Amino acid sequence: MQTRVLFDGDCGICTHFGELAKKLDREGLLQVQAYYEVPEEELRPYGLSYEACVDYLQVIGEDGQVYSGHNAVNYVGLRLFPISIAFALLYFFPPLLWFEAIGYAFVAKNRTKISAKLGMNACRIRPT
Repeated sequence: MQTRVLFDGDCGICTHFGELAKKLDREGLLQVQAYYEVPEEELRPYGLSYEACVDYLQVIGEDGQVYSGHNAVNYVGLRLFPISIAFALLYFFPPLLWFEAIGYAFVAKNRTKISAKLGMNACRIRPT
């Protein structure tokens, strides 16, 4: 099974990083797509819903394990050379993982405002 990366295709930041992951995936390890391109029934066996996918990045690994939020970012980042080197360093300095989790939560919560400030047009969800 190929790793499935499900992002919010209505969010400018999410769409940008989804496209970046596609470009960096030279080995074809990832199936990167907006969550709503997948029927919700296909997500249920993994304990996922559209609601979970709109709130946080979701990754379904090769083994069927689900990773969410910053853990999903790390799962993807560790598989994409050369950025995998930077992601591996996070695990050598565990306090960085804590800062990453806080940073991810902040961006996830404020992504519509951040997307607007960056001039990203993909954001169609309402600001919170």
